[in-house]
Amino acid sequence: MVASGVVVFLFLLAGSAQADSFWKVGSFTKATSTGSQTVAHGLGATPKAMIFWTRSKPASNFTASYSFSMSITDGTNSYTVNMAGEDNTSKSLNESRRMAAQLWSISDKDDNVTAAATFTSWDATNIVMNWTTNDANADIVHYVAMGGSDITAKTQNWTMKTAIGNQAVTGTGFKPDVVLLLNQGDSLTGTLPQSKGTSAAMGIGVM
Repeated sequence: MVASGVVVFLFLLAGSAQADSFWKVGSFTKATSTGSQTVAHGLGATPKAMIFWTRSKPASNFTASYSFSMSITDGTNSYTVNMAGEDNTSKSLNESRRMAAQLWSISDKDDNVTAAATFTSWDATNIVMNWTTNDANADIVHYVAMGGSDITAKTQNWTMKTAIGNQAVTGTGFKPDVVLLLNQGDSLTGTLPQSKGTSAAMGIGVM
C-alpha cells in the first residue's frame, strides 16, 4: 500500500570541482526577535543554494524534548521541514511535523509555530532573512553554502503518486549530479504550509 500523496521537497544540484565552484560550511545564532537578520556566510561569492539545519537549541546538550528543522533555498524558492516531540509521554499531541514554502517554519511539540522566516536576499558576503515570528531562544543554526559559475541549483516540490511505479518529476531545467529529497511522511497534502499535530516524522533521501 502506498500512502496518500506526500509533498516532497526536491533539491537538485549540478556542478564540478573546478576553480569556479565554492563551498562553505558554518554556523550562526538565530535572532531572538522579529525583523531582519543578516548573516555572513563566508562563501566569497553569491550563493546558488544553501542548506540549513537546527535542533532549536542554543547548545549541544541533551533535553527532554526536541525540535529539528531543515531548510533549503535556491534564492527564489525556499522550503523547510520540521519535526518536534517530547520524551517519556504517551500523549499523542506531544509531537508534531510541519512543512512550509519558506526559509523557516519551526514548530514545537504542541504544533505551535515558534519561529518563521522568509528569504530576503543574498550577495557575495551575506544572506538576509526576515523573521515574521520568533521566540527568545538563541538557537544555533548550521549551514552549507555553495556557489560559483560551475554550480546550478534548484528547489521545487512535488506530490508523490499513490500507486507503485515510476514517476516523472519535470521542470528542473537541467540534469543534476546530486538530488536531495525531504519529506514529512503521509497525510500532508495540498497547499503549503501543512502540519500534523499527532505524529513526528521526517524522511531524507539522496541520489
